[in-house]
Amino acid sequence: MTDEDVRKLARQIERVYADADYVGSLVTQGTTNRPTAYTGSKVEPPDWWDRFWEKHLQDTGLTREETIRRLMELYGEGWMLPREQAEWDRTLEDARRQNAL
Repeated sequence: MTDEDVRKLARQIERVYADADYVGSLVTQGTTNRPTAYTGSKVEPPDWWDRFWEKHLQDTGLTREETIRRLMELYGEGWMLPREQAEWDRTLEDARRQNAL
């Protein structure tokens, strides 16, 4: 690591403390110039959800219906199905941490 690398890291850390929004919030839309912003395509392929549920079944042995039932038990009847991939990923990871899936 060079002295310049250390200076760059120090500037980034200082910016985090000076402006927590720079890295501290979820980027969901628009151009924010944050390092956490996703820069790839934001359009889901037509078969994305089918592939998502196939992989989920392979990984967990749970069907879409069983997963949704368990999530509703965990989060309550008012819980709504996530619409976006990132939201699903967070929901499923949270449920796994709670041993619900």
